[in-house]
Amino acid sequence: MYNSMFAFTSPGMKFDKHMGGGKGPPVLRLQGQPCHRMGSMLPKEGEAPKFAQLYIYDTDREVANRIQSCGNNKTIDPSIVANLAGMLDVHNVHAKVFRMARDRLKEGNVKDLKLRLLADRKTNGRIYNLPTVYEVAALIVGDVDAADTRDIIVQEKNGKLTRIDEFHSAYLAYQYPLLFPYGEDGFRRGTLHKEKPDVVITKRIRLTIMDWLSFRIQMRKLEAQTLFCSRRLFQQFLVDGYTMMEAESKRYMNQLYFDGMAISAAVGFPDLFITFTCNPNWPEITRLLSKQNLKAHDRPNIITRVFKIKFNELLKDLTKKHVLGKVMAYLYTIEFQKRGLPHAHILLFLHPSSKYPTPDDINNIIYAEIPNPATHKELMMLTVVKGPTSYDDIKKIGDTQYFSYRDACFAMGFLGDDREYINAIKEAKNWGSGHFLRKLFVIMLLTNTMHRPRHVGITSQLLPGGRTAHSKFKILVPTLDNSKCEIEHNDEHAGLLKQTKLIIWDEAPMAHRFTFEALERTLRDVMSSYTAKCETIFGGKVIIFGGDFRQIFPVVLRGSRSDIVHASINASKIRDHCKVLSLTENMRLKRNGNTDEIEKFSKWILKVGEGKISEPNDGYAEVDIPKELLIVDYDDPIHAIVQSTYPNLVHEYKSPQFLSSRAILVSTIDIMYYFHYCVLGN
Repeated sequence: MYNSMFAFTSPGMKFDKHMGGGKGPPVLRLQGQPCHRMGSMLPKEGEAPKFAQLYIYDTDREVANRIQSCGNNKTIDPSIVANLAGMLDVHNVHAKVFRMARDRLKEGNVKDLKLRLLADRKTNGRIYNLPTVYEVAALIVGDVDAADTRDIIVQEKNGKLTRIDEFHSAYLAYQYPLLFPYGEDGFRRGTLHKEKPDVVITKRIRLTIMDWLSFRIQMRKLEAQTLFCSRRLFQQFLVDGYTMMEAESKRYMNQLYFDGMAISAAVGFPDLFITFTCNPNWPEITRLLSKQNLKAHDRPNIITRVFKIKFNELLKDLTKKHVLGKVMAYLYTIEFQKRGLPHAHILLFLHPSSKYPTPDDINNIIYAEIPNPATHKELMMLTVVKGPTSYDDIKKIGDTQYFSYRDACFAMGFLGDDREYINAIKEAKNWGSGHFLRKLFVIMLLTNTMHRPRHVGITSQLLPGGRTAHSKFKILVPTLDNSKCEIEHNDEHAGLLKQTKLIIWDEAPMAHRFTFEALERTLRDVMSSYTAKCETIFGGKVIIFGGDFRQIFPVVLRGSRSDIVHASINASKIRDHCKVLSLTENMRLKRNGNTDEIEKFSKWILKVGEGKISEPNDGYAEVDIPKELLIVDYDDPIHAIVQSTYPNLVHEYKSPQFLSSRAILVSTIDIMYYFHYCVLGN
């Protein structure tokens, strides 16, 4: 702000004001071709003075005029403006020149006054860069003689802008008076590298703009550090200096491309693609910046120097020391990220004896890897949760606190999300038939597309708030006689089991005894690091097994009757530690209105299961069903059963409670289709 207030020239470039508004490093994006321009000594009638005109026009109100030129910014301190103006009047040779022009114009007896700003100096540019007033400008009355094309002729009042040549000695001093407070010269053409250059050894004997800028941005103990402590102004100075150079011409870039293609044609495809990034927290960078209380983006020259040193060492390790194998050729490019940090992409062409043909060979050289959400859930959450102060913070997403790392990972979508498949089934139920819905669900299962099919199927409807045993206890499939659950001591499931007081396992007779024994071994192992009760059955946990042995037994593939009996929980040693408790009241029957009728039916069906209906409890038997349990008045038996089971279906077909509280059991699939079409017809 203060520098632009005292600048002699306008930047001559468009700044994109939409950039740099965030929390990242400041961004300076230019549009168009950058150049510096200077106007006349006096402004047009009715216009406010700006840039060099502020040194000549209405200097009695100079402080107010300079603040007004910056939009009357309230953050500007008028006392600082006055002190800077006084400092430049005393020490800056260019300010003195424009003050001389002011004094001549005030005399009133001079017409057609012109100011010639000289580009060339007679002194040695390697030794003298502080010019005198008479070396930088000349006041001319009348016509101007033939002058150097780089000289600037400032008219008294013509309304035109004159472009400053990049090779003008004061090109940067005019634009950055606070960085060049004495009006020091910048780059001078023709300056020698040495007093007596060695033509045989040195390709270039004269200084280039890049050489001068490289010299200028080096820190020296005997020089003031104004340039390096100016933060955003220093960055603008670097951008301005870079635009003075001609870099990366089309011919040069094409030649690099041809070289790369020639290397690839000679040695084949590259074997390794390596990315090397800059870290602003490298100790070499922080050590230099901490002394001046600066941030990394305030000193891009320090960042690039440290990065280049480390990058050269990396190339030396790769190409000379062969840390990753013998290198036949390599290519690299250095780019800059939007946050202002450089990074390099390297392609290595390895010798055939040093290639990595298999994935196992590649894994031998990889040091870091992305955490696996299935096995390292807490590490995966650390990649998205910033600044956690406790373990609970890692499991917190937004305002929701999750109980386990798995639940948090699932909420973030790391473990896969079946919402798409759930929505597909919900959408299909509005127009698809039952056959189509079953086929759709089976296809999803067979293609293994769903991560948690139990949340899509009937289990989620039968067990609201519950979990399947295989899911919660991580029981292996298939379960063997010596299997254990996949739960470690430091696992989140282990922590949950340690705090558990009661486990209820419903329909236990339908599970294989190996699953109970696997859970028993796991609980005893988990509780061994927590309590002295680890030697007791199930680690001292209280478990309730619910179920009825008159229902379906465990399924044993191609097993005999003895194999099925041996697979039940009654054949396990766990049975000796169980206490049998018989239920005396059927709580489900009490929830219905017609209790007497349902109770009578339940007692009769129980006698059938126990073989007490006047028939032997073995082999085949014929059972007479009481007439009060039969539908005797009907034309179509299937239609009559549907009407009796689902009365008023037209109005209740959208009620989950109505549909889940009744069912029709059939013996074969063929009969099931008849009922299916009958229900849809209703």
